[in-house]
Amino acid sequence: MIRVKDIEIVEGLRKQDMLALHTAIDRYGDLIYKVVHSVLDTAHSKVLVDECVDDILLIVWYNISSYDEKRGKFRNWLISVAKFKAIDYKRKSNKVYQLQEFQQKIYVEGKNVNLTKYEGILSVNIFWEF
Repeated sequence: MIRVKDIEIVEGLRKQDMLALHTAIDRYGDLIYKVVHSVLDTAHSKVLVDECVDDILLIVWYNISSYDEKRGKFRNWLISVAKFKAIDYKRKSNKVYQLQEFQQKIYVEGKNVNLTKYEGILSVNIFWEF
């Protein structure tokens, strides 16, 4: 089997060639998954990890024009995209967890409060402390 070079994969992705995407997934899918899993760790569900990996592949497909071969290898660009998208997912997941904790705390205290006001606060302030 002939090994396709990364530059050929990138050129194919720029032409929206599905074969190039499949080649990139075959070559780098495990690496992307490992990067995402290492950022999201075991506290996050496999579904969340898989969703993040899917989003990364969409980013690669639709934003390949942001890759510049002069700035580094395709592999390293993929690692960066995966790492930063996984960090975004972790932040989002933590905000949801904080909201759930907040809702439980209000419920435990027995107060009947309209939570939409507090959900808005949490969506703006990710550093909400209890």
